[in-house]
Amino acid sequence: MLLVHYYKESNQEYQDMVSKQLGADYRFTVSKELPTDIDVLILAYPTTQQLDSCPNLKYLLIPFVGIPRQTRDLMLSYPHIKVLNIHHNARVVAEMVTGYIFALSKHIAVADQSFRNYNWAFRYGSNPSFLLWHKKVLICGYGTIGRHLESFLKPYDMQIDKVKRSDICISKGIYPLTELVMIVENYDIIVNLLPDTPETVNIFNASVFSRMKSSAVFINTGRASTVEEESLFNALKSHSIAGAAIDVWYNYPKSTAEREFCNPANFPFNELDNIILSPHRAGGLGMPENEQFRTEEIIKTLINIREKKDLHNIVNLNEGY
Repeated sequence: MLLVHYYKESNQEYQDMVSKQLGADYRFTVSKELPTDIDVLILAYPTTQQLDSCPNLKYLLIPFVGIPRQTRDLMLSYPHIKVLNIHHNARVVAEMVTGYIFALSKHIAVADQSFRNYNWAFRYGSNPSFLLWHKKVLICGYGTIGRHLESFLKPYDMQIDKVKRSDICISKGIYPLTELVMIVENYDIIVNLLPDTPETVNIFNASVFSRMKSSAVFINTGRASTVEEESLFNALKSHSIAGAAIDVWYNYPKSTAEREFCNPANFPFNELDNIILSPHRAGGLGMPENEQFRTEEIIKTLINIREKKDLHNIVNLNEGY
């Protein structure tokens, strides 16, 4: 029997539903009381105390894509525990990125704000919008999300190139991360999906932004640590790039009360008129369909563990994803 515990607020209905789908070969519990005999712990931010209290623990399952930096650093001290994550929200994120691309290319947010004051300038004035047709897109971090995004954008006959860690093929538009600063000037739309790793920290810096086209737009649904905050702000404020949509940030609420007022950045991005601000919602947190996908991926992973199938979602702690 595989003993599994999901560390979160008790939810008997959820526990019963998952237990029924898993069957008799599993014990699946949900609560903030941690059993000490478990094989699998579902938790994104474990503590040393929690890990040490579970001597039989073999797997830590992070219930979302990526791995928080503090969890990565901790788990390096527990090499006997395999760390896994899930990619349940890949389509959700890709759809949101597609929405950001449309919103930026058509200036939807700015036109909306202008028209709320009954200003018709976006109809009768100079039209700043641009077509997506034949534009060049660079997807930085070409994994599951990137593949979905590519499929969404293909009908617009766009040139879609990628930055990857492996399977590099320059002739097919697949580049290593080290080439980013040299190739970024060729693209109209740059999408950042990169994880937080030692080599990606501040990879989007002043040098990279200075080489982008002045008509380029930048989208970040990867990790905030991959983008040098001040450099992004300066590029937008000076209009050295045309615009951005940012979904991941540098400051997050530390309590429920702070959710009603927490400045996400250390620079006044909210004063800029060429940026779409989003409160880290591209992943679809709380969206019923997406939560169903999360549960399905958790169940699938647990079945693969129990049946000793190949686990494609093991995190490489040295590489950070």
